[in-house]
Amino acid sequence: MSVAKPQTETGTLRKPHRNIVVLFDGTGECFSAHNSNVIKMLSVLQADEDQLLYYSSGVGTVFAPGESLRGKVGHKVAVWTDEGFAWNFADFVSDAYKFLMDCHHPGDQLYIFGFSRGAYSARALAGMIQKVGLLPPGNHSQIKLRNEASHGVRTVTHFRQALALDERRARFQPEYRRAATTEPRLLFPEPIDLEEKARNPRRTVECWFMGCHGDVGGGNDPNFHHSLSNIPFRWMLREAVQCGIRLEASQVVCQPALSDVHTVKTSGLIPERLRKLLDEMSSATMIDQDKEDAVRAIIEEDLSAPVLRRIIELAAAHDTALDGDDGPDTQVCKDLKKLPKESLTGPWWLLEYLPLQSRVYNDFEEEKEDHSRCNRGRGRQIITSQRIHRSVQKRLRYDCTLPDATSSHHGRTYQGFQEPKAALPKEWNTGWEQLRLGEGPAIWED
Repeated sequence: MSVAKPQTETGTLRKPHRNIVVLFDGTGECFSAHNSNVIKMLSVLQADEDQLLYYSSGVGTVFAPGESLRGKVGHKVAVWTDEGFAWNFADFVSDAYKFLMDCHHPGDQLYIFGFSRGAYSARALAGMIQKVGLLPPGNHSQIKLRNEASHGVRTVTHFRQALALDERRARFQPEYRRAATTEPRLLFPEPIDLEEKARNPRRTVECWFMGCHGDVGGGNDPNFHHSLSNIPFRWMLREAVQCGIRLEASQVVCQPALSDVHTVKTSGLIPERLRKLLDEMSSATMIDQDKEDAVRAIIEEDLSAPVLRRIIELAAAHDTALDGDDGPDTQVCKDLKKLPKESLTGPWWLLEYLPLQSRVYNDFEEEKEDHSRCNRGRGRQIITSQRIHRSVQKRLRYDCTLPDATSSHHGRTYQGFQEPKAALPKEWNTGWEQLRLGEGPAIWED
């Protein structure tokens, strides 16, 4: 997630800012029975004149299927090649840029989300805006030309990235937010002031979560089912809400990944009569105006913006509560009990033994090099400035319970204790077993 702070012209009357939210989905991802976290995010955001939403489906989803056998085969080939080579990548970024050209006003706050190749699109869009600004509305033919008179985004004020501890595929190497001295500083062009960094230490957060690619970005599990991807979804949504993004109350209540979390249910913040009304309306064949009016009245009375923010904070906090943090009956949530889905299978192994160019990170932040090498199923390298989500420690304790754990915490999902596949930095001077036991440096993200 990137949050951009727009540049305003001096001497003009500043209107109350709006939010503009741009969401890029991952390769092959669109509205389906297995939605990604990008669509989950879209579903709970408020859409009105004060918060504009733009959603772009993933690479490989833009081709209409043909009617004939030849057309269907051609469609399949087009989808596979687009998913593999992302030939339409520039179109996705340009279309989002056109939307911002036509809709952005000085003072607006810009939020950009992305998953998989959509995350790359998000960063490309942010870099494009930072470098050339936004052209005047309607100037679509000039997108590829730099316009000195354009107004643009002054800086990215918040950057969040969720990373997969168990992803190993050579063609899914992550790109960390670390600007080396030899790179153009597109996202963070100004030198970081030490006093500003002290005031805002969470400007950039890269956080590791349990699971593989789809376990973090979503799309592996059916909608409204328990999923490992719900954990990074709750974390990312909490971070976005803290940055000022606005939520649609009725959709928050209808999203089980939020409203069915134990800490939210027991808080009493969501009235039971509201849950009941929304359930009845979702199963009805016709719109009941009286029930709609009743829902609006309850939301206005009981679910203000601060209450919604508290609901999101409680949902995210449940993922990080260790034994006893939520009381003596703390349970491991069903999302955390789900098994990671191994992504390095079948044909993907062929690429592991080809000499492909990849970026190699060392333990330290900005020491990275590009090499051609065979990946051979090698795990990722965590670097010292990154954090690991507390749910990972909670999961490790669940997989291999501590000697002093109560009987309510006992359980297994694996045959024996399995560590995440990512490599810890040597500077931390610790291992996964020590981290599981609560030893080692303070690297946890709560």
